[in-house]
Amino acid sequence: MKPSPLIRPPSLITHTVELLRDSIGRGAWGKQLPGERELSAALQVSRPTLRVALAILEREGKITVRQGQHRRVVETNPKGRKRSTSNVVVLLSGAPLQEIVPHPQVWTDRFHERMAKAGFEIEMHCGPKWLGKSPERDLELLAGQSRVAAWLLFVSTPATQAWFQNSRENVVVSGSLHPGIDLPSVDFDHRASCRHAAGRFLAGGHRQLVFVRQSPASAGDFDSESGFREGTCAVQKAEMSVAEHDGSPDGIRKLVGTLLRRVPVPTAFLVARANAALALTSELIRRGIKVPDQASVISRDSDHFLDYFSPSISRYARDPELHARMVARLLVQAASGGVRSGRKVRIVPEFLPGGSLGRLV
Repeated sequence: MKPSPLIRPPSLITHTVELLRDSIGRGAWGKQLPGERELSAALQVSRPTLRVALAILEREGKITVRQGQHRRVVETNPKGRKRSTSNVVVLLSGAPLQEIVPHPQVWTDRFHERMAKAGFEIEMHCGPKWLGKSPERDLELLAGQSRVAAWLLFVSTPATQAWFQNSRENVVVSGSLHPGIDLPSVDFDHRASCRHAAGRFLAGGHRQLVFVRQSPASAGDFDSESGFREGTCAVQKAEMSVAEHDGSPDGIRKLVGTLLRRVPVPTAFLVARANAALALTSELIRRGIKVPDQASVISRDSDHFLDYFSPSISRYARDPELHARMVARLLVQAASGGVRSGRKVRIVPEFLPGGSLGRLV
């Protein structure tokens, strides 16, 4: 699958202009910018690149230059933007970060680096309390305890997203949006990936397809189901169903047994979450099902341990650095009130064929 035009990496000059513009918008340097040496070191760009970016801002009327003097800020709070004087960004998650972010160490390091360069501090609040059906009181208390420049939501429920949509807080969602929610967000394009997965199964002769997910389903799981169903409908006599498990190894093993007792027996399994894909594939093999001759498996999500299984499991690989860059960029813009409500960035993962996908024998 080719990368989406939405995620084409910007030029270094464009990225530098955006960082400078956002920092000026939230008053990071007051009325006067630091010297070129200090700025280039802070932004980690060369002085020629910095000078081009500054020239662009001068043409925009954001800064002015006088001979022998530092560049001065002309406009520190553009009309229509709500500028925050805080440099604190709160990461709010209903689950530990290492359980939900692909390659968590790489992602976390890159995200913190980018936010630090932009002058922000990260404050994390993770726990199941944010997954409740009525988090409004806890959210109000947390929002009232400290001044926050912007919020980043991970693993958020419809109630949590709705609270932020109705608030005046600057917020970005990393993940899928629930129905009726229109917040700035960065997510992997599960719908496109799963539509593509259905096409790969169908091309291999499979006609009984199953999407396996954990209960309760997330917003991303519903997007995945929609894409998988759309792809399956492309071929007549092909059937697609959804099967759920409780997330435990025993629960996945029991589900495999249930699926293999169906008539007709499903032969193509698209599995949400890498650990569930590993458990399902190993259970198929334990029960005497040859993978990929008799059944094929694709993992919607990726993790490095899938390469150590034999056959290696076909999957969609996510780029943690690209993810961190897109989230940080949108979050910096949100902190200055400079991002529109419905802005959505979708990243298309790379498909890795692996050894668990083949033509049905």
